[in-house]
Amino acid sequence: MRPDVEEFFCGISFDAYRLLGSHPAGPGRGWLFTLWAPHARRVQLLGDWNGWDLYSAAELTFCEDGLWRGRVPQAQLGQLYKYNIQGPDGSWQLRADPFAFAFEALPGTASRLAEPNYPFAAPLLRGARRDAPILIYELHAAS
Repeated sequence: MRPDVEEFFCGISFDAYRLLGSHPAGPGRGWLFTLWAPHARRVQLLGDWNGWDLYSAAELTFCEDGLWRGRVPQAQLGQLYKYNIQGPDGSWQLRADPFAFAFEALPGTASRLAEPNYPFAAPLLRGARRDAPILIYELHAAS
């Protein structure tokens, strides 16, 4: 098992966003998708690249320990997508990517292909104030 996958399942991964979600595959190679859905029978990808057509959905491959992976060569930055997941009971559900870096505007619920390019500096701030109290604020993303 890859070290990043092992860390994720052991609960010690602080950067699971690097393993899961959507990531550029390289110039002209589309996007890579990884979803953890251990009880799914099948996982497909629908999006702007295929006109949201169920019959031309990209199939993800079951890899290890509940991870599903696939590459969509025609996917491009800014396009919307959702996972189409077949559960253990055979029913299908369209779901947004829980590790997406961007989403469509409300009332829509699709994920948007975006690169994680924000240089987040909170670890530096925490190190400078190690003995000071911190305030953690939870924000409901749909708010």
